[in-house]
Amino acid sequence: ADDFGSRQYNKTLYDFGITFQTTRISAYQLNYLELPITFYYSLKKKSDLHLGFSNGLLLQSLNKVSIIKTGDQNSIETFNQKGYVSAYTPFDFSLISGYNYAITKNLHLQLTGKIGLIDISNNRIFRSEQKNKINAISLGIQYAL
Repeated sequence: ADDFGSRQYNKTLYDFGITFQTTRISAYQLNYLELPITFYYSLKKKSDLHLGFSNGLLLQSLNKVSIIKTGDQNSIETFNQKGYVSAYTPFDFSLISGYNYAITKNLHLQLTGKIGLIDISNNRIFRSEQKNKINAISLGIQYAL
């Protein structure tokens, strides 16, 4: 799986010598609870546009953490860690737009785009100018009973 939120920070450790430590955190999965508010505008009998916004609350993350130490003794430690949410802001705010088409009375096809407006990285930890925003395109099929 590709990581979409790799960040790293460096620090120097002083003991009986000097060691440089780089910690790299690569997010593979961020789990959000999302509340979208969407307004629909009917174009024709079978199609409509929708616009809105979405608020997201970060619940959990799945990360690969690598700690690389160089200096008097070299070592690399890599492990998976759940819940490293302190590296990310707890909230997200996005704009949503899309198109909905009714194939039949009960079957609908929907294309939606989402553009994140907030940098989800907590730059107080990484002290970085890099920005990470959530952007998505989804294709959905809806069946009404």
